Amino acid sequence: MSGARAYLDNIAISARADLPEGQGTIGQVWAVFSVYHEKVDIFDDQLQILLKEVCINISMGLDRIYSQQLRAALLDNSLVGILLVKNRVVQMNNSYATYMLGLEPDALVGKPTEIIYAERSEFDRITEGYEQIAQNRTVRVTGVRLARSDGQMLIVDFSGVKLSDLQNDISVWTLEDVTSREVARRLYHALVNTADAVLLATNENEMCSRACQDLVRDTLFHAVWIGRVSELGQLEVLAHAGEGTEGIEQINTCLDGYCSLSPPLVVTRAWREKDVVYSNDELAEQADSPCFEFIRTNNWRAVLSAPIRRDGQIWAIMTFASPQMQVFDESSIALCKRVTSLLGHALDKLDVNRRIEGLQEQEAARARHDVLTGLPNRLALTEYLPQALARAQRQATSVAVGLIDLDGFKLVNDTYGHEAGDRLLQQLGQSLQARLRQTDYVARLGGDEFVVVFEGLTTAQAVEQVEVVLTTLHASVEKPFPVTADETATVGMTLGVALYPQDGLDAEYLLKRADKAMYHAKQNKKTREKWWFLAKDLAEEAPDAPLP
Repeated sequence: MSGARAYLDNIAISARADLPEGQGTIGQVWAVFSVYHEKVDIFDDQLQILLKEVCINISMGLDRIYSQQLRAALLDNSLVGILLVKNRVVQMNNSYATYMLGLEPDALVGKPTEIIYAERSEFDRITEGYEQIAQNRTVRVTGVRLARSDGQMLIVDFSGVKLSDLQNDISVWTLEDVTSREVARRLYHALVNTADAVLLATNENEMCSRACQDLVRDTLFHAVWIGRVSELGQLEVLAHAGEGTEGIEQINTCLDGYCSLSPPLVVTRAWREKDVVYSNDELAEQADSPCFEFIRTNNWRAVLSAPIRRDGQIWAIMTFASPQMQVFDESSIALCKRVTSLLGHALDKLDVNRRIEGLQEQEAARARHDVLTGLPNRLALTEYLPQALARAQRQATSVAVGLIDLDGFKLVNDTYGHEAGDRLLQQLGQSLQARLRQTDYVARLGGDEFVVVFEGLTTAQAVEQVEVVLTTLHASVEKPFPVTADETATVGMTLGVALYPQDGLDAEYLLKRADKAMYHAKQNKKTREKWWFLAKDLAEEAPDAPLP
């Protein structure tokens, strides 16, 4: 109130119509505008209109104040950040937006929006959102990383709306803090990626490379690498992915023996302590380090190194780097430990599988090789010979199958003993192998019987080519064999040869023909001109049909 009002002190004014005091000019409204004058009949039509306009203006002013208070209450008590943006510059924000970013209330007004993003790639994602908002009027961009003033990670979901009653370059954005949800999702994603890497890899190099590559894809980390420190104090990088890892060897200047740092690099401490070591602000800790510029350039703010154990021993160190500070809390540290543990178990399993495969290969080799001479045995021959004949059929060439029986071997056993005979067979096997061509094959059937196979023979000249090879082969027994420390023994060879396809088309049949040719040569040992005999010179015999 204003003006002379003392006379109102003892007057009762009521808004109740059932009371005498309430039957005046005051009604049941939010408030009334009362004007008093000392003269009668002062409120003519013109003055009444003027006073009504005054009441309307007061009502509108009160509504505006209420609206501003309500908007401020709604904005400042909202649990999402709100930005009004024009031409990528913040025009207005609510207090929660600056609270989320760790800033003063007015710190964003008039500033370009680019300053709030953790990386340029995140700014580019929102740029694409502006293109969508121009077409669809609304847009939602999830999992955007922002830069808090204290260096901690902030991940938000952006929702944008274009203001239809204003210029096209003005939009309102809400920022919903989803850091906990997004961190949990990315931690889970990192673990799944590692599981995929170890399941799909076939060797340790592929396993480590896949793990590093997958751990920087849509996770908390932008650089991951695996390495170990050599006895000379040098870093050996086994696998890497992400920013700065191409030149990771530069940190060799900061390892023990190269400079005295306080504290040492996280990876150095982890290797020395054989345990998990981390820093949520490695950049600040290495401010006086020769590696500071390298760390700053690649934005390695938070760094964790964890050992990978293989067969119970420290095999390597896996290092995780993030551009944000304060990344490594209880959950993320547990994840990194699980990742390295998973890799260690996978490497152990890989080693076990390799040992099993090696044993299986050795067992298979033993099953197909003669224990005494190391030559292929009868089983190996039965697998090899059909394949040799199939190759000859495809290439239109001939194959010679020769069956060798030693002359005088029983006398060696009877004279010098079986151990001496075994030594002779071992030496003979080595001598035969040394004189064969790369394409030839020799196997021991048992006792003093051997089989030789010659591939790649020209069909029209097969006999002549075989005779050349056999002449060389006979040198295997031309010199005496040392069977004891002071004594030597001499043996001879008799061989029967069957040709494919001239003498038959089936492996088993060719062996039979070679055996008959060898037996014929044995019977005529005293009168024969050569130490071998060809199956084609035996009496005519219908060849067996080839096996299906």
